[in-house]
Order: sequence, then C-alpha cells, then structure tokens
Amino acid sequence: MRHSNIIFSRYDRRTIHSMNVFVFCLRIITAFCVLMGSIAEFVDSYILGGISLLVTTCFLMLQPILLMRRHESPTSMAVLANEFDVYTFMDWSRGLVGFLCGLGAFTEARQPLMWPAVPPLLITGCFLLSPLSDKVFTYSIPPFKGNSKRRPWTLRNTGLWFLRSTGLLFVTGGILSFPEKEKFAASMVLIAIGLALVFIRQLKKLFLGNRKPVVPVKPAIPEGHPVPAARLEPVAVQVPEATTSNADTLANLSDMYKNLRWAEPAQKGTAYVEFLNSLFSSQGTLVSNAFTLDGAGISGSFEVEGQIYILYANWQPVQIGEDALLMFNAKVESRSTWARGIFISDAGFTAEGLAMFAKGKRTSIIGMDGSDLQLVLAGRLSLVDAIRQKARRAVETNYFFVPLQELI
Repeated sequence: MRHSNIIFSRYDRRTIHSMNVFVFCLRIITAFCVLMGSIAEFVDSYILGGISLLVTTCFLMLQPILLMRRHESPTSMAVLANEFDVYTFMDWSRGLVGFLCGLGAFTEARQPLMWPAVPPLLITGCFLLSPLSDKVFTYSIPPFKGNSKRRPWTLRNTGLWFLRSTGLLFVTGGILSFPEKEKFAASMVLIAIGLALVFIRQLKKLFLGNRKPVVPVKPAIPEGHPVPAARLEPVAVQVPEATTSNADTLANLSDMYKNLRWAEPAQKGTAYVEFLNSLFSSQGTLVSNAFTLDGAGISGSFEVEGQIYILYANWQPVQIGEDALLMFNAKVESRSTWARGIFISDAGFTAEGLAMFAKGKRTSIIGMDGSDLQLVLAGRLSLVDAIRQKARRAVETNYFFVPLQELI
C-alpha cells in the first residue's frame, strides 16, 4: 500500500512509494511531542518512564527516516482519497494500538509494582510500529478493476482480522495482569493464546506447510469397457506441477521485489538486475544477454513472439522525464527498423514525458512502471501479455505508456 497506518507506514511494491503526507506529518509531530515527554521524565528522575517514551519516539521516526534516506517524498492526499479502504483503516488502527502500548509502558513505569509489565508492553508497541508487523498483518489482495486502487474485503479476511484482534487483546490483557502473583499463570495462558492468534497464519504454514490444492476428476473410461458406477467416484489428484511451480515462482519474485526496498542504495542496482533477470526468464521470454548495469540504469535485450526489444530500466525513486525518454527512443530508432524498446521506470514517468509522444513524436518504445510489475507478480496476466497489450495500445494511440490497470 502507498499509504499507511497512523504511526506505521507500509510501502507499496511499486518503488516503494512512501507513506501519505498526512501520515508523514502526523508521525513527526507525534514523535516530537513524545520526545519532549521523555525529556521531562528524565528531568523528574523517572528513568524507566523516560526510556519508554524515548524508545517509542525512535520507532515513530523509523519510517520517516527510511523515507528521507531513500530521497522519496510522501504521496499526496489525492492518492489517499483514491486508495483508502478497509485495509488502510486497519493499518491506521494497528498503528494507534502500537502507540498506545508505548504510552502504556510509560504509565506502568510510574508504578514500581508494575515494572515487569513495561518491557512486554514496549516490545508489543514497537512490533506494531515497525516494519515487522507488515510480515504478519498483510492481505495480498489485487485491487478492483478501474482507476481506484481499493481492494475488496472477503469473509476470510474478516475471520483473520477478528482472530488477530482478539489475539492482541489477549496479549495486552496478559501483560497487564502478569505482575500480580495470583494472576501470573492465567496471564501466561492469555499471552500464549494471544500470540497464537496473532501469528495464526504463520503457525499454519509452519505446521501444515503450503498444501497444494486438489481437483476432483473422473477417471477415463475405455471405449467398449463400461466401468461400474462404484468406480466412477471422483478421486483427488494434485494440480500439475507446472501450475503450482508457476505460483511459487511468482511468490518468490514478489518477495524479491518487496525486499528491494530494504536494499542499501549501493547494492540496490545489482539486486534489481537479479530481479529483472529472474522475472524475464521465468516468464518464458528469450533473454539474448542477461541484463546488466549500465551507468545509472540497467540495459539489455530480449525476444517476445519473434520481436526483439531493447530494454532500459531505472530503479531510482525519481520519475523519468522527457530528456531520458527522447534519448532512449532515438537509441532504439538508430537500430534495425524492426527493433522496439521498453523503458521500465519503477517510479513512473513525469507528466511532460507522458505528453511528449502524444504531440506527434512517433514512439518506438513502450513504458512500464512499478504498478505494472505488481500486476504481473500478482498473476493478473503474464509479462508477455502485458507487453503485447502495451504495444497494441502504443500502435493505436501513440501513447508510449498506458497503465496496465487500464488495459486488463
């Protein structure tokens, strides 16, 4: 998601379009207020309370610091209006609970008898405020078709939300009650049950694994040899390995793409090259030469349906403008007349760049951005189909880039 909860920002797989500007400002303001409170606690000699507030401040500022380190900007309120859904509301609520856990640790720190509850409350709050919570509270649902990026709510997600919310209540209740000796055993049971409910999906994968779906089919009946009715009962057979392996491959590629956000700037180019090589080879395109780093970008070529494409990709969190597109278009046109080009810009393209080819400049290139890659990784369509759709639209309209969401 491009926006996030009140205290915690979850990045979009696209370039990792950052948090919403509202969330960004609210985080910084809240962190400043909490920091002032921690200083006041240290001045009043409440060391444990001051430490609790200081730790909460650090986790409040974690995502804004990561954002600025990548030279990214918060997304506008218009993006939030277009993409706000029940998942966003849940993210915000989870962030608020994490913030309240941090303040709860500070409150308990003022009561010596409740000091044992301070570390667990801090750990719970920091977990909910940190990127680690995204590994647990995640719903990989493709958005509705159309211009809106809102994602549909399902009965399964309702169940998961209810179980995880109940788990958080159990964990919080257990933490607050376990310093009392007579309630220690009950509090441990509450915490154990709560953690099991919070991590229910992870525990399911740990103990049951990713079970392959089964499809009921009827056995073939040889001609002239009728089979008794009892033998015609459906039997369960596994889905062919090709289907399952394709789903696993997309899941692995999706994980690679998400992990790019945490790569150091110096290593991000190499990691992006590895991702593109894996993506194109897994999608059945013939890569004539493996993609390689080329200055500030990535270059190479590949073949789709007998058509040779020259590729240039940019992973930087900056939109590509008119000059870079003109240079790449000229490079493609200087090759054979049947050559085409594809420019992948993870951060997208500027309005000037998009309008350039609409003014009469013939395009020999098509464009893809991070949102397009997400749709391919989500299995909405193959990479080959995506390129085919974009190439057709470029021929029909001369627009080198049309969001894939509008073509499916």
